[in-house]
Amino acid sequence: MKDHYNVLFLCTGNSARSILSEAILNFKGRPTFTAYSAGSHPTGKVRPEALRQLEQVHLPVAGYRSKSWFADLCTRKQSTIRPGD
Repeated sequence: MKDHYNVLFLCTGNSARSILSEAILNFKGRPTFTAYSAGSHPTGKVRPEALRQLEQVHLPVAGYRSKSWFADLCTRKQSTIRPGD
């Protein structure tokens, strides 16, 4: 069995870049990687432009939401990547 890695993408609002990163890694990195995303000050909604970008490349958009890094996600991660502000 191959190694498995959990990755948490952190951003301020968790509304676009970290959501895109999560979606792409979950698609391209499976089954080796499982991605999550969160924000220090989540906006509470995913930007429609980010969802359109995912749709344009035929990636699923269901289930993505803007969430805090204080959520239980942080206990599951092994690597943290911060896309930048």
